[in-house]
Amino acid sequence: LLVTSIATSYLAAADPAAFRASMNRLRSEALRDPAVMAELGRLLIDPKAPDALREACAWILGSLEVPEAIAALRLALAEPGLPPGRLAVLLRAAGQTRDPEDREDFFDLPDAPWVFRTSSGLGIRVCTDLPDGARGEVMARLSHPDAAVRRAAAEAVRHSLGHEDARSALLGAFPGEAEAEVQAEMGDALAAWALGASSQDQAPVSALLAETALGADSDALRFRLQTELAQLPLAGPVREAMWQALAEERSGEPRRRWALGLLEAHRGTFSPEESRRLLQEGRGIARDPSASPKLREDAARVLGRFPASETLEDLSRMVRADAAWNVRLVAARSLGAIGGEEARKVLDSVAASDPDPRVREAARR
Repeated sequence: LLVTSIATSYLAAADPAAFRASMNRLRSEALRDPAVMAELGRLLIDPKAPDALREACAWILGSLEVPEAIAALRLALAEPGLPPGRLAVLLRAAGQTRDPEDREDFFDLPDAPWVFRTSSGLGIRVCTDLPDGARGEVMARLSHPDAAVRRAAAEAVRHSLGHEDARSALLGAFPGEAEAEVQAEMGDALAAWALGASSQDQAPVSALLAETALGADSDALRFRLQTELAQLPLAGPVREAMWQALAEERSGEPRRRWALGLLEAHRGTFSPEESRRLLQEGRGIARDPSASPKLREDAARVLGRFPASETLEDLSRMVRADAAWNVRLVAARSLGAIGGEEARKVLDSVAASDPDPRVREAARR
């Protein structure tokens, strides 16, 4: 009766806060009473039970660090022909953070990394190392026909990548994933794992991430991976592919900007020849009237990493004559960074004459 009343309150569009309180209460009852735990498991696979009731049971069972709850979820995941929506719920429930303690606010989590907001307003954290049996059920769904199911599987497995089987499954699914947001979720999980791995294990994962992102049609993957790839090693062939993407206009602005940003981030590992190459690419973009303002802005930032003797002429021209205020602003900052008497003279002139107050302020600093 307690379980049914909670589902009924949700179906009747009750206050979400009241529903969370009821769910927290039911979770407490399940921890105390084996009969409630058994009833949750029974309802989870009862085809006659309303979907809302089955979903409520999944979230509660996924929150419990007890063998009976894990076994119930595994049994539900093994059910053939599950609809995609129900399957996605079960996958996230399997990957949900489990707690053996009785807490009155378990489902009241605010928005944060790895917190999933359910359709009923619950906040659940999908952040656990999956046990062996459940891990296999989740991994098998990384190739499911439905993109929402694949995303739920990727979210559920991301904290289990310390296990070779989970890591291999995600590495196999990632390059061929057709849905941009799902591929970005997979790539982000692999990159997060690689940051904590040994340098020997990092290299092949980093190479796969960079190659896939460079060839992706969507910017979603490149955006999600840029921060991590700036900290991961870029092997010779991958780095050369970055250089080629940067140099070729047909690569498109987003891809060229991404390549330039990563190459700049890895400048500390460059040979003198590669540093010179980065300088030349930055100069070429700065002098290219067909380059977009954002790409010219990036070039101005890169030029600020080099000595004044190499870049003063280009940066002075950009800060004085570029049509885009954002390019002039970054060029002013770069001149301030490289310093020197000549750079100061240019900045004083710009501070007194530039039509944009943001550029004048940057020149004065």
